[in-house]
Amino acid sequence: MLLRLGTSHAMGSRLETVLRILGERQPDLQVELHDGPPWARLRQVRENELDATFIHMQQESPGLSMTTVWWDSLVIALPAKSPLARRPALRLSDMREIPLRTVERSENPRFFDFLWEHCREGGFEPVLGKPFTSVQNTLAEIGLGAPSWAVVYEGAMEGAPNSSVVSRPIHPPLGVPVCVAVRDPACSRSRLLLEACWEAARQHSGPGGPPPYLAAAGAMTGAYSAHAAE
Repeated sequence: MLLRLGTSHAMGSRLETVLRILGERQPDLQVELHDGPPWARLRQVRENELDATFIHMQQESPGLSMTTVWWDSLVIALPAKSPLARRPALRLSDMREIPLRTVERSENPRFFDFLWEHCREGGFEPVLGKPFTSVQNTLAEIGLGAPSWAVVYEGAMEGAPNSSVVSRPIHPPLGVPVCVAVRDPACSRSRLLLEACWEAARQHSGPGGPPPYLAAAGAMTGAYSAHAAE
């Protein structure tokens, strides 16, 4: 069996856990990983070039089924030498004077608007710096270049290029859903992947379950909650 799976640069160790579980449950499974912009991966699933893809932030995509499998926490990436790095957590408004590195709106409008809305709720509109390019390059430039910061998925920091850039939790916490997009959620490949994702989410949430702010917000889908409780 072959599973053609779209991923992103910010999956972190959860992707390794999903792949391990898939191998344990289906030893003859071969997995091909494909990267690319969210819109491109969704098109590839719709046109049967991929069997499934991970997508941050659920979005309307005709012809596809979206299932939330876990939530990713967002963190602030900033230079280790910044005085703000001495704080255990940061508000978005703490960064109001520093240029923000984020994706172009045309590349990821949902994330751009999400971040912009939360900055406005914090009482400011961010000063935009250079666009966010790749995770590795952007984090390297934040650590060694002119003052700047970025909001990134926590998993993306696992690939931080060096100790010149650090991350701090956002207060109050922010998180976004990670979804699996498929054409047919009832087919064997889809079920195998979704169940592996739910198990990976359970393993990564630990004995205490998902973060309280996610549970309180009703973040977990019914499907995830049912599997997490098993």
